[in-house]
Amino acid sequence: MAVAQNIGVPWIMCQQHDAPQPTINTCNGYYCGNFQPNNPKSPKMFTENWIGWFQKWGERVPHRSAEDSAFSIARFFQNGGVLNNYYMYHGGTNFGRTAGGLYITTSYDYDAPLDEYGNLNQPKWGYLKQLHAAIKLGENILTNATRSDKDLGNAVTLTAYTSDGGARFCFLSNTNSNADASVDLKHDGKYSIPAWSVTILDGCNKEVFNTAKVNSQTSIMVKKSDDPSAKLTWAWAPERKKDTLSGKGNLDTNQLLKQNDYLWYMTNIDINDTSIWSNATLRVDTMGHTLHAYVNRRYAGYKFSQWGSKFTYEKQVSLKQGTNIIAFLSATQGLPNYGTGFDKIKTGIAGGLVQ
Repeated sequence: MAVAQNIGVPWIMCQQHDAPQPTINTCNGYYCGNFQPNNPKSPKMFTENWIGWFQKWGERVPHRSAEDSAFSIARFFQNGGVLNNYYMYHGGTNFGRTAGGLYITTSYDYDAPLDEYGNLNQPKWGYLKQLHAAIKLGENILTNATRSDKDLGNAVTLTAYTSDGGARFCFLSNTNSNADASVDLKHDGKYSIPAWSVTILDGCNKEVFNTAKVNSQTSIMVKKSDDPSAKLTWAWAPERKKDTLSGKGNLDTNQLLKQNDYLWYMTNIDINDTSIWSNATLRVDTMGHTLHAYVNRRYAGYKFSQWGSKFTYEKQVSLKQGTNIIAFLSATQGLPNYGTGFDKIKTGIAGGLVQ
């Protein structure tokens, strides 16, 4: 369908190894050095270099080191890559319900070279700037030269790009994650290559960069207001929780769904004989993500789904003679934003019996 549009330029398709010609299949991930397009005439493209990751509720702040990021990029260009695109280069902030997905916070900082506020994330920003400057030294050779690879043993590889005029540009990689390596290239010099690193050699005899040797500025972020006298202001949306727990809702479904990511469900049960209800089981099926239960205005407990899937809440409760008010607070923690039919995925108590 896409090709039939005849737009005049090639389509690219990431993460699709069987993309039909003339579509160019590309690579997304942390490492794409070993990726090869399914057409030998297609350019080798790194469309999403995951420079960090999403921040999930309750988990550690994701971090990818400057060294590992640089290693990934250098290896990609060493192995014939032509384009590296960062995901993300500039962090950001989602608002409202536009978080990156289920259980993901509204921060989209992503440990990017430029952080969520536009500040330089050092040393990553400065280090990657130096890396690209080093690769650019060989730009003309890398795009118009013959490539040769030589296995030097112990996970060390020398890749040389040589132009028709004899100009050279080399990459010396050590993919051993534990052991450093020493290499003697004879007239081109001797080099020490740290574990899991790539050395870039201008002219194949001058080290201009190594991905494990960080020498960029390291900074500590201190966030403050542009105006020291400025103060945050807050606005509260009052909710009659006591009425809700007593079974007296004061908002209809449409009003709640327009304003919130949670919904109260209420029901009641009348009991004439307490002999069989003093140790009852409260059971309800829900589509996720979190469910809090209250019985007669007392908190009974909660449960949440690990990956947003449906689950059953079950709890032993004691009911009294007369009318018992049962209330559930169902909440969502981010909604899916991709995948087949993601906009039709249900959450909350979608139906069925409360037992």
